[in-house]
Amino acid sequence: MTRITCLVPFCRCTLVPSDPKHTEGICQKHWRLMPRAVKARRRQALRRVAKLKRMWDGNRRGQERIESTGRYLKYCAALTRAYQQSYDAWDRCKAAAIEAAGGI
Repeated sequence: MTRITCLVPFCRCTLVPSDPKHTEGICQKHWRLMPRAVKARRRQALRRVAKLKRMWDGNRRGQERIESTGRYLKYCAALTRAYQQSYDAWDRCKAAAIEAAGGI
């Protein structure tokens, strides 16, 4: 079990990542300091990614429906856009956590 440090400068808190591939995280102390709107936007983006993945992963009917209606490329574009929005939301979370810790 590998622990990672909080990404806020000079914070010595460590946390266990939810996924072994994650290399950065925000401790609970700094997470609470962030505005609710920033956290809600990230949650919304992650829900959108999960919903789109459920439409395809392990869902044979969903796959057939997407392929038969000729919407595969549209689905791929929507999934790519949802992932990009979740990455952007994470970047906003990082910036908000650092700003909140610095008192900005």
